[in-house]
Order: sequence, then C-alpha cells, then structure tokens
Amino acid sequence: MQANDQQPLFFENVSDDKAADGCVILKGVLKRVIFANKENGYSVCLLDLVRKQGTITITGYFPGVQCGETLIVKGNWSEHSQYGRQFQCVHFEATLPSDVHGIRQYLSSGLIHGIGKEY
Repeated sequence: MQANDQQPLFFENVSDDKAADGCVILKGVLKRVIFANKENGYSVCLLDLVRKQGTITITGYFPGVQCGETLIVKGNWSEHSQYGRQFQCVHFEATLPSDVHGIRQYLSSGLIHGIGKEY
C-alpha cells in the first residue's frame, strides 16, 4: 500500500489501551512472518487484531515467535515511505492462543510434532 493511499477506518480505533508512557497497546494473533532476520530477531509480521478489527503490519524484534501465537504489542504507529502505515513495537509479550482461530493457527504451524498441515 502506498503511503498516500487512504487507510481503512478501523485503524483509528484499534488500541485497547494506552500505556503511561503514551505508547499504544494492541493484542492479536500472529498471522504471518513476512521477514525475519535470524541474526538479530528483527521481523516484519502480520497481526490479526482481536475483535475482528483487521490485519496490521507490525515491525520490531520478535525472536522465536511463531504463527498462531497471541501477541500483546506495545509501540507507536509510523508511516513507511514505501510500505505505508506500520506499527513499530518497542515491547511484546507472547501468550498461548485463547480463541479457536488462534488455536487452529498454532496447531497447524508445525510447532508440535505430529500435528499440522502435513499430517
């Protein structure tokens, strides 16, 4: 998406909370890892927000995350000149999936031997 394209309306109200330091806190299920630097953990990912608010691009250092994990991310919105609006994370917390969609993604990710798309 180009930087000058209009953003969907759901981006205006995606925040569940604001931290005391002014950062935005979001929660969602990790849908896809677009890019991951194995040396330093920097990644670009797609996050399905809770309450069906849409999918957003998040950037930051996410070592060891897997698709299907529920992430609570803290950071701020930024505008990338080539890729458009992204959420830059300064902190994250991974939790086990808590809904059917997240559990399905988690189990099909291949993390658990004998369960997944291949079996």
